[in-house]
Amino acid sequence: VARSNYYPTVGVGPSVSRTRESYNQPNTQRSVTKYQYNTFTLEGQALWEPDQWGQLRRTVEQARANAQASAADLANVELSIRSELATDYFEMRGLDTQQALLDRTVSAYTDFYNLTEVRFKGGAATDVDVAEAETQLKTTRAQAIDIGVARSQYEHAIATLVGTPASSFSLSAIPLDLHLPVIPSAV
Repeated sequence: VARSNYYPTVGVGPSVSRTRESYNQPNTQRSVTKYQYNTFTLEGQALWEPDQWGQLRRTVEQARANAQASAADLANVELSIRSELATDYFEMRGLDTQQALLDRTVSAYTDFYNLTEVRFKGGAATDVDVAEAETQLKTTRAQAIDIGVARSQYEHAIATLVGTPASSFSLSAIPLDLHLPVIPSAV
């Protein structure tokens, strides 16, 4: 668009009009004078302005720079979205790891709670021990529920970032199991 100012501009404008004059005009004869007629006009215009002081060149350079800035802004937004997607993905996988750990902890606390109840029934533990074991178990289950809610939020964020409705998007729980690389002792 900016470069188009280098070239001439041509415009054409047709017009049509119909005129009807009064029969009662002075100095007219009914059989000789035309009272009704059409006028057809075709007008044209050509403009061209030489770029003597470089204004058009500077306008073209400005438009090119604006286009490059817009492309850079778009690339920046795309990079931000991808980095947010990667962050959300690894956060979700970290929550999967925590969930696996809490599942094992809930299993261990359930066994401990059952053992404490057996010990209480046998007279080797008090009701305070049973209450503490039950509190530990319920607290751990509540933490597991909180992690499930946080995981769902990350899953919905990922669905939004990839442009899929959250209701039809699902990622299976895969704990993040990364092994650290072996670093030589000289490093």
